[in-house]
Amino acid sequence: MCKQEYISIIYKQTMTPQGFLSKLRENSLDESGYKQLLDAIKSLIPFYIKENKMDKLLVACLYEVPWEVENCINHYSQQDKKLGDMVSNMSENLRSAINDLLWSGLEKYYEDI
Repeated sequence: MCKQEYISIIYKQTMTPQGFLSKLRENSLDESGYKQLLDAIKSLIPFYIKENKMDKLLVACLYEVPWEVENCINHYSQQDKKLGDMVSNMSENLRSAINDLLWSGLEKYYEDI
C-alpha cells in the first residue's frame, strides 16, 4: 500500500459515520475498524520517519483519537468490565502508535536537551 492509502484508511476510521470512532460513540464496538486504524497508523511510521512535515488532514484525524476512545471507557465498562478493559486497551494502543508515528525520527531534536 502507498502512504495515501493508509491516510485514507485513517480518515475513514476516524472521520466518517461508518468508521471506528463514530461507531464507538454510537455504542458499537467495531474491532475490525479499530484494527484497520491501528495497522494504518503503524504502517505510516516508515513513510514519515525521515520527514519533518506531516499531512494536515492526517494530523487532524489523529489529534483527538486517544481522548475520544478514553471518553468511552466508562460507558463500555458499565455494560461489561471486559468491554471497558478492551476499550481502555484500544486507547492505549492507539496512543502509543500515534506517539511512535509523530516522534520516530525526531530524536536529533531533543537528544541534547
